[in-house]
Amino acid sequence: MPELQAIVGGYIEAIYFRGGAILFCNEHGKQLNLPYNDAATSLAREWAFLPADDYIVGDVVVGTRQEMGGE
Repeated sequence: MPELQAIVGGYIEAIYFRGGAILFCNEHGKQLNLPYNDAATSLAREWAFLPADDYIVGDVVVGTRQEMGGE
């Protein structure tokens, strides 16, 4: 997954959405003070369990397991 790490700028964290999609973001994005990502936060709140006080920062990649080389 070096390609995903390059896009998000570090180690990846996966957030699994209902319906099979996956959002990948920087695992340490908040510690690195990456910018708030409103679009990704909205998606995660709608399609995954994201607590109201949590949010997504930085660049993300969204795809299906098949697109990411999985099942």
